[in-house]
Amino acid sequence: MATIASNLYATSVRLNVVSPETGANGTFDGLYTAWKRYRTYRATLSALKELPDRTLEDLNFNRGDLAEIARREVYGR
Repeated sequence: MATIASNLYATSVRLNVVSPETGANGTFDGLYTAWKRYRTYRATLSALKELPDRTLEDLNFNRGDLAEIARREVYGR
């Protein structure tokens, strides 16, 4: 659970949602955006894990790389 909280915090800081212009609403918007992205990441990872080995091989994906692939797809880094 600490990982989720730290990911949400790190994402909200990266989005610079706390500023004099946005105030507290920006913080909540940033946390909500981070939570939506995290849920998208988990859904993407789950979908990738459900693929059969043959399909992963055709895509040139390794099972050990699925988390990194999902992270790059959702977070773009």
